[in-house]
Amino acid sequence: MLPDHPPRPLLAAGIAAGVRSLGALVRLERSEGAGLPDDGPAVLAGWHGEQVALLLAYRNTGMRVLVSRSRDGQLATSALARLGVGAIRGSSSTGGAAALREGIRHLQAGGRVAVLVDGPRGPRHQPAQGAATLAAMTGVPIVCMRAFTRRALRLRSWDRFEVPLPFARVQVRARALPAPGRSSIPAATDDIRRTLTALGESQR
Repeated sequence: MLPDHPPRPLLAAGIAAGVRSLGALVRLERSEGAGLPDDGPAVLAGWHGEQVALLLAYRNTGMRVLVSRSRDGQLATSALARLGVGAIRGSSSTGGAAALREGIRHLQAGGRVAVLVDGPRGPRHQPAQGAATLAAMTGVPIVCMRAFTRRALRLRSWDRFEVPLPFARVQVRARALPAPGRSSIPAATDDIRRTLTALGESQR
């Protein structure tokens, strides 16, 4: 059972409206290969601090996002629902097994699951094994995703959370990794870290 957190519908509606407005104002530029296949399941892996820009880039791809069971996670779930994006509730710290089962079912049905691999608490840019586990259990590829902008509001949080400013140019980069074997989950998790890091280095 999920924790009983008071709903905050007005705040969720405001966040969703802000994301929709921002999506109309920023300029998204995708590098070659940064789009997703037209169909077929995939595990999408990105960093927690870049989630707003990644949502702008991939919100219309039929994905579901792994969201923690915290109070902030409930708020995010409500906001995502208003943007037409589903949520799978659970994280490495709470509800992970249930989230894993739901994610596997969604992938086996042909859907996509997005995982902010260093969330919900960090350490920053140190991925947990959830994304690799989902891919290994279902045999679907992993798509590592990054989003970059020079003009953003950047918070002094553990993840250096950033929100692109209106009229900013957001550059999106992605690289696919093959599904790992079940015995290769730790190695695949390190591959995700190295790939996300390399996508950032290619941006410099």
